[in-house]
Amino acid sequence: MPRITHARFLAVLGIAASSLMLAPVAQASASAPAQPASRAGSGKEIDLRPRFKEGEELRYVMTLENDGLTEIAGLDSSKQKSWQQIEFRMKTIASDPQTGSTVELIYDTLRVTLDAGETKLQYDSTKKNVAPAKPGGRNTSKPSSAKPGSKAKGDPVEDLLSQDEADPSESFLNALESVVGSKLTLKVAPDGSITSVEGGEGLSSALVSKYAGPITDPQGVKDLFGPIFSVRAAKTTARVGESWQHVDRMDLSMLGALRLVTDHQLKSASGDRATVDFKGKIEMDSEGAAPMQSFKLTDTRYEGSYIWNTGIGALETMQQVQEFSLSGGTADAAIKLRNNGKVKIERRR
Repeated sequence: MPRITHARFLAVLGIAASSLMLAPVAQASASAPAQPASRAGSGKEIDLRPRFKEGEELRYVMTLENDGLTEIAGLDSSKQKSWQQIEFRMKTIASDPQTGSTVELIYDTLRVTLDAGETKLQYDSTKKNVAPAKPGGRNTSKPSSAKPGSKAKGDPVEDLLSQDEADPSESFLNALESVVGSKLTLKVAPDGSITSVEGGEGLSSALVSKYAGPITDPQGVKDLFGPIFSVRAAKTTARVGESWQHVDRMDLSMLGALRLVTDHQLKSASGDRATVDFKGKIEMDSEGAAPMQSFKLTDTRYEGSYIWNTGIGALETMQQVQEFSLSGGTADAAIKLRNNGKVKIERRR
């Protein structure tokens, strides 16, 4: 395999990590229809349809945590941690039961903590500042002793984060400030799947994407926010104990295509709350580009649960954990990446 820069490798692997973390509930780039229930349930039918009411506004907070370890032959291993929390609103602008709905997505607040190599930063839009992460908190780390623009020699993560930047903290601040207040327009099909994402012109730069992640990318928005309107079931109702399966295919470009198989089961229902558990696996569906064909995806796991509010026809809460390993390269340029991620969504009243 040709020698290419550490930064480029990590950029590709970082994209993989972000995409895989959303796998179980993703409105992926291509998907197969949900399969008929594989196990029958009991009791009354529970309504799992999405509902849209013009003028209605739902508020949520989403938290994403990511913990990774990168090992490159001949270099010290590098740990990467990130924590991101965003508060947002989803307002139905127009709705038609036959053609679908138009929903406005507004980003209200954003908090980000980044700990990677010598780069340790945190941002809070409610305080309108960015600073070295402080000790003592669950999602913080001790301040960096590095001077602005400096980096640890031979640190591949720092190479990626600081490449072409005189002061990472300045670009970090500028990138994240452009996110807050952004508005996106979503087109949502009657079944709750997001079919298109428009607007948010200020989110399109590579710098914003690097620091703010999938909330700035149309496909990432579909993946992250799709579960709010859809339980991915073939039917509009289910009984307690009933289960169904959904198969997605996600194209990760250089790494090739992935096949995501997710099993859902309606575990319980009480009042207007229906609890669904899900569990799935990720498989390589096709080979990637030549430089990445030696890479193997192993130890994949994702599972979680969500509560569907049958009264409003939308998500109440969701939590998900995911882990995977990616390894490959040659003997003198071997790379291993291990990643653990968590996603949590809660409705705010």
